[in-house]
Amino acid sequence: VWSRGHYVVAFIFALFVSSAASHIYYIVKKSHSAENVNDELWVHLPFSLWHGFTTFLIFVTAFEAFGVNAHRHHAGVFTKVFIFLALLFLESTSAAYAFSSPEGDLAGSIAIAWSLFGVFDHQRSSAFIHWSALAFAILSTFWIAKSLYGLFTRGRSTSGVTDSERAPLIGSA
Repeated sequence: VWSRGHYVVAFIFALFVSSAASHIYYIVKKSHSAENVNDELWVHLPFSLWHGFTTFLIFVTAFEAFGVNAHRHHAGVFTKVFIFLALLFLESTSAAYAFSSPEGDLAGSIAIAWSLFGVFDHQRSSAFIHWSALAFAILSTFWIAKSLYGLFTRGRSTSGVTDSERAPLIGSA
């Protein structure tokens, strides 16, 4: 569909794929905890990467389907504003991956950051888009670092607080 120039149809398919990826990602993250390395490598990692890349894919297909041809027209003010908002949303998604759990979702943050560095590398027609993508990609690497920190400090709780001390005061049994 994409190679034949049917970009609106490709955008609709991207929405379906992202919806399926989000649904499966939610089920895997909330209902299936990684009990060993194989669970992490073969269940959680692929769905985290798939979810991150399909989130980026929605924006790529949306701009291709509804934007102007960048080879014939320069990006206008509204296009630059929408691209800035899309880059901001992607960077915020990377932050949401990092804060989704104590160890974060490293693969999802990497997928978003990699995509933002790709935008920085390929968008040379507008300096604003080019450098905005770099700024958001660098911010996304901070969320990768936060996830790495949480991953390496996962089992090292120094707090002596027990579950009964964290229980709510009102309504506890």
